Amino acid sequence: MRKSEAGKDGVRSLLISAAIGGLIAAGLTLLLLFLCAVLIAAEILPMGAKSAVILVSAFLSVTAGAAVSAKRLGRSPLPAGLSGALCFFLLILLVTALRGDSVFTGSITLELAVCALAGGAFGGLLGTRQKRRKRGPKRQA
Repeated sequence: MRKSEAGKDGVRSLLISAAIGGLIAAGLTLLLLFLCAVLIAAEILPMGAKSAVILVSAFLSVTAGAAVSAKRLGRSPLPAGLSGALCFFLLILLVTALRGDSVFTGSITLELAVCALAGGAFGGLLGTRQKRRKRGPKRQA
């Protein structure tokens, strides 16, 4: 295998891992937002907390998706997590654009991007955290 072929395979596996992580993050975000909508409807959460709920659910979802992406890739945890976060953010922007809303200029878009990048970095590093081996007692020489 040539070096250029190995590089293409690495990029391909990074893109596949990012897409899987982004889709997992989007699915988890939908699930968390549904649960929070039920809590808001039951008046357990206040109505004014909806933007905080969106950002927290996005952060938690992207963290989980980035951890899956980094675990799947097995190397380069930070690029894997950040690419999964970027995939999630682009997917959200695409769905928003297809709906026809003009929320691209709102402050929630920038806050969502920051939450996605922070969650991606955190999840990427969390996904490849290795367990340290316990060392036995030292032998005397």
